[in-house]
Amino acid sequence: MVVVAILAIVLVAGAGMFLYTSMGARSGSGSGSGSGSGTGPTQSSTPTRSQIVQVNVMSDSLLAPASGGATWSITLQNPGPLSVESAEATLLTGLSTTPTLNFQSVQPGTSSTQSMTGISGVEGDIQYVVDITVQYSNGSSQLITQTIQTTVPYTGGVSFQVTGADVVESGGSSYLVLSMKNTGSSQITSLYAEVPQGILASVPAFSPMPLSPGQTATSSTELSGIQAGYVYSVIITATSPGNSTYTTSVTVAAGS
Repeated sequence: MVVVAILAIVLVAGAGMFLYTSMGARSGSGSGSGSGSGTGPTQSSTPTRSQIVQVNVMSDSLLAPASGGATWSITLQNPGPLSVESAEATLLTGLSTTPTLNFQSVQPGTSSTQSMTGISGVEGDIQYVVDITVQYSNGSSQLITQTIQTTVPYTGGVSFQVTGADVVESGGSSYLVLSMKNTGSSQITSLYAEVPQGILASVPAFSPMPLSPGQTATSSTELSGIQAGYVYSVIITATSPGNSTYTTSVTVAAGS
C-alpha cells in the first residue's frame, strides 16, 4: 500500500513538471515569434523641461502683398547647450501644397533664418498654424506649434525685425525684454506687444518712438504669474503713419 502510494505521487509530480515545461516552451516560442514579427521600440518625442526651453522662435512672419505670392520667413535662436542637428518648419495653410522650411545645424549661441517667396493662395488678415520640429544632437526632439497672422506690409513699407526677446531676472522679479529694429522704408509710429497667456503686468512701452528706418527700439516690462520651464508667445504689431500694420510673433522661455 505504501509503495503504491509513493509511486502514484511520483507519477503525478512528474506529469505536473512535464505540463509546466511544455507550457513554458510554447509560451517562450510564442513570445519569440511575436517579437520577431512586431515593430521595434519607438523613441518618444515628448521633451524634458530643459529641452522645452532649448530653441526660441525669434521671428515668424508671413507677408502677403497686394499681388503675387506671399513671403514666409522664420528665425530660430539656439541658446544652448544642445546643438540642433536639423529643424523643419511647416506652414499649414489648408492648400494643396504645404510650404516647408528646412534648417541645417544650429549651434548653441547662434541663430538661423530661412525664408520662402512666391507662396500662392495665402490670404491677408488670416491666422495660419506653423509646426516646427527640432532634432537635437542627443537624439531628442521638440515640436513647437504656433499661429501666425498674415500681413500686407509692402503697401506702406512698414516692417521690423525682432533682434532680442528674453525673460530676464532682476531684483527678484522677472521682466520681458524686447528689441525691435525698423527694417522697412516707413517710419513706425507705434509698437504694441501682447502675450496671450496674460503674464504682462503692464503694456510694454518702446523707446525711442516714433522709430525711423534703421533705428532700434527696446522695452522692458515686468511679468507676473510666469512658470519656470514654460514657453510663452509674444505677438508684436507695428503701425506706420498711413495706418499700415505689420505683425509677427516670437517665443520666449522662462528659466528653470
